[in-house]
Amino acid sequence: MSALLTCLSHLSDHSRLFLACSGGRDSLSLAWACHLLYQDGKLTTKPILLHVHHGMQDANDDWAKLVKSWADKHDFICHVLPICLNKKSETTARHARYQAMADIMSDGDVLLLAHHQGDQAETVLMRLINGTGIHGLSGIRAWQTKTLDDKTIHLHRPWLSVSRQDISDFAHTHALPYVDDPTNTTTDNARSFIRNDILPRLANLNPQVIANIARSATLITQSTDILRPIISSSLGKCLCHNQSDTPYQSVLDINALTTFDDSHQSAILHAWLSTNETTPPPSQIIKDILTLVHRSNPDQRTKLFWQGSYGYVICRYRHHLYRFWDKAWDYLNGQSTDNAIALALPPDHTARLLDRTDKISITIHGKLRHLHGKKLYQTLGIAPFFREHLYLITDKKHSWLIAPYQSWQLSGTPCHIIGMRWQRKIILP
Repeated sequence: MSALLTCLSHLSDHSRLFLACSGGRDSLSLAWACHLLYQDGKLTTKPILLHVHHGMQDANDDWAKLVKSWADKHDFICHVLPICLNKKSETTARHARYQAMADIMSDGDVLLLAHHQGDQAETVLMRLINGTGIHGLSGIRAWQTKTLDDKTIHLHRPWLSVSRQDISDFAHTHALPYVDDPTNTTTDNARSFIRNDILPRLANLNPQVIANIARSATLITQSTDILRPIISSSLGKCLCHNQSDTPYQSVLDINALTTFDDSHQSAILHAWLSTNETTPPPSQIIKDILTLVHRSNPDQRTKLFWQGSYGYVICRYRHHLYRFWDKAWDYLNGQSTDNAIALALPPDHTARLLDRTDKISITIHGKLRHLHGKKLYQTLGIAPFFREHLYLITDKKHSWLIAPYQSWQLSGTPCHIIGMRWQRKIILP
């Protein structure tokens, strides 16, 4: 039992702690362990409890009342966060949970999650079954960062090395009034099937199977940590444009990517898709993107979709790969009428949407040319999905064409590029 508290000894280094508390034995035990450390003076403050009310089960109201009353009794600050799910899938629910909790938190805060050794083993097996790579086999990480609505929160899972039995013993010893989610004991979904059917069978071969799988995940994590700086450096050589504040879109230079060997290309694409993601991309989507990269027709319009946490569209134009959030893609292709683009214009500048019939004057290789329509798009290398969202910006000395995070100066001396950004409240699901 002391091991459960020892795993939390470092939490005093963080002033703003939150804890995702469903009311189950794991999260309620984690909250109680923090309470004990606070009583002993080893925590300067208790974590703020966040209970997400899904409304997916009849018992959700009772669970919310239990967590709130238990928190009040033991002097925890607690927020019950109702969410409405348009699509009741695990992926949608997970993203909605993080979004609801991030709305309460501030940039840099730490969110404690009660995942344990059993969760780690289940995750590794699920990913192995789905053909994941080395990053997927590293399982759930003890520390992760997640960016939502321009704020970055830190996810921390201090109990990944703790067994479910130790947590159950802790909960029973302290008579915690936890609830059991009935979906945890069924075999209706992949995770429950692995937990209740596959792992017990594997335990007949080796009783330490869960601990051993979790240990293997830790060793693989150590290996990926060594490789990460190498892959990150390679990815940086392939990224196009200033993408530091463009999470809706990321662009890769195919010419730069193909200077690496095949295995290195796969690793770079994996890292590219994994940006701001807690779920690693499956091997099939990596294979499909590699096929897209090496196709002989650079202007073909194949679109690939990966669900991830948000939903992404990956496509190619000429020698560039683009990754969009699916809602941004819908906007660009006229499937959403939301006003998703905001222009930041200095005084004395004017802006209007460019019509394909407009004739634009531009100097190319020292020669003045007058172009419009398809010829203009091809000359400037403007991808088809940007062509309905081109703005002509002018002041007294300069003129520009601007698409979302791409720009072309048409006249005047070089000067600072005017910014165009997406209103993320529209883009986020």
